[in-house]
Amino acid sequence: MWRNALEPYQQQGRDEDTDRVQRQLDELDNPSGASDGLHDR
Repeated sequence: MWRNALEPYQQQGRDEDTDRVQRQLDELDNPSGASDGLHDR
């Protein structure tokens, strides 16, 4: 779900920003497993 929203940023080469945003979204979506990083449920 979030990956589609972040795709344009990845195409622009903003991997660091995308990674930071994705981590924040993971914390919101799954506080107990945020350390997992980029995982899909």
